[in-house]
Amino acid sequence: MSYELGKGGRGIFDFRFAISDWAKRGRAADRRGRDAEQTSAIRWSSDGFAGPSGQEEFPFEGENAIGIARKERCIGSLHVITSIDIFAGCGGLLLGMQQAGVQALFAIEKDPMAFASLSANFIEPQAPYKAFGDWPFWLEKKPYDIIEILKDEEIRRKLTLLRGRVDLVCGGPPCQGFSVGGSRNGNDARNKLPLRYLDFVSLVRPKIIIMENVEGMARRFLSRPGEADTSYADWVVQQLEEIGYSARWRVVNSRGFGVPQIRMRTIIFGFLREAASPAADPGAFFDLLQDRARCSVSCKGLSPTKAVTVFEAIDDLNGERRITCPDSPKFESGTYKAPVSAYARLMRRGITDSQVPDAHRFAVHKSATLEFYHHVQATQPYGRLPKAFLVSRGTKKDKKVYLDPGAPSSTITTHPDEFIHYSEPRIITVREMARLQSFPDDFVFRGRYTINGDRRGQDEARCCQVGNAVPPLMAEAMGNAAADFVADYCRENRAQKWGGGSAQGEATMATGGSPDEELVKNVSR
Repeated sequence: MSYELGKGGRGIFDFRFAISDWAKRGRAADRRGRDAEQTSAIRWSSDGFAGPSGQEEFPFEGENAIGIARKERCIGSLHVITSIDIFAGCGGLLLGMQQAGVQALFAIEKDPMAFASLSANFIEPQAPYKAFGDWPFWLEKKPYDIIEILKDEEIRRKLTLLRGRVDLVCGGPPCQGFSVGGSRNGNDARNKLPLRYLDFVSLVRPKIIIMENVEGMARRFLSRPGEADTSYADWVVQQLEEIGYSARWRVVNSRGFGVPQIRMRTIIFGFLREAASPAADPGAFFDLLQDRARCSVSCKGLSPTKAVTVFEAIDDLNGERRITCPDSPKFESGTYKAPVSAYARLMRRGITDSQVPDAHRFAVHKSATLEFYHHVQATQPYGRLPKAFLVSRGTKKDKKVYLDPGAPSSTITTHPDEFIHYSEPRIITVREMARLQSFPDDFVFRGRYTINGDRRGQDEARCCQVGNAVPPLMAEAMGNAAADFVADYCRENRAQKWGGGSAQGEATMATGGSPDEELVKNVSR
């Protein structure tokens, strides 16, 4: 299945080169006219960019690369901002934001297993990513349901006292009701959770907000209960406008941030109008995100012209030895071997081959399942297996993906049994899922590995925590772009950035030019 682009489209945020020198943005405008003529037939496919010839290609190679390859802006933002993370899950968005220098005040997550992972990584004394130095004393560090928090009048009052202290409220409300991979039920109760997000924002009134969700949030509900004339993303933008924010949304692909996965996500960004310069525009955030995505790929030693593949992402997790899984004695765990890719080294962060990967437990398959996986590997091409083939083999699931080692993964879901390993007759492990989501190996997961029976869909097992998370590499670029936006456009920085609010200072900000707009597809209506 391909995602068709409009005439002159460049794809959806698949950024390949770092543009660091803001003063050279004018050159981008000169290129736009030339590039538009060359891209009218480009379409988006699950394997990458496909040109008019049908062969995969990455944009901005050849002569375009010569025009924009220059000194990269690879440092983090110099402006430190504070945040609150709601619907935090295990902490993928939080981790990326922290790596960008964003200082989180506290996080809200209702599921005990997901909160256990968040606590193990950010709260506990030995947490590898210790955070929340200013967690408010009146809010216990435990799982909270956002609905219950917003029902408590005393907590609501205390949240209003945070006004002026919080730069960013971010989060990804549960998305199953919007997902094109699910039922897309307009009456799904979880679709109402963005309302809680908006209620929380109205109390805290941060300078900026970021909401992340599935691509389906940007689509209208058609032939489903609750059909509407606009997408839910459009509706959220309208509600933000009514409470004093200017907002916009885009659909982005995590592949462009160095994540070894084709994962389309809707990002809604907004800023509080009373706290921003008149020159501010929500679209500027996506310009900044574009630049940050480019430099992030190059600065981490990843290829600026080739996506990270499944093989590069997880091959070093497939060592020759099998050992007893440390936290599940009835199962085996995989071991490391020497990493050969820049991405694997980035994920290892100094972890040696002798250590045991966290959450790398192998499933125990029945003989019939093993035979099926052997048959797939012997007869089927890489990619999503045809439904007719699955029916002929008597499988209960209508989605199975035979991972292609030479390409990025398709979207990682909450179901590891949807993904067949490229070289072994088994499904992938939670750690392999985490690698494909760009979680580093020192990020640990807690709770049950899988959930079946009545609790499935209610509890956040490890596989669900990973599949529902924001990829940390993408979140890091979002955090840097958010800090850049606050530094460039928010009023408390007026004296430094705009010469005390003079007309000349604001004119300079307003005429700074814009980066390559053809790299961004605005799919809002």
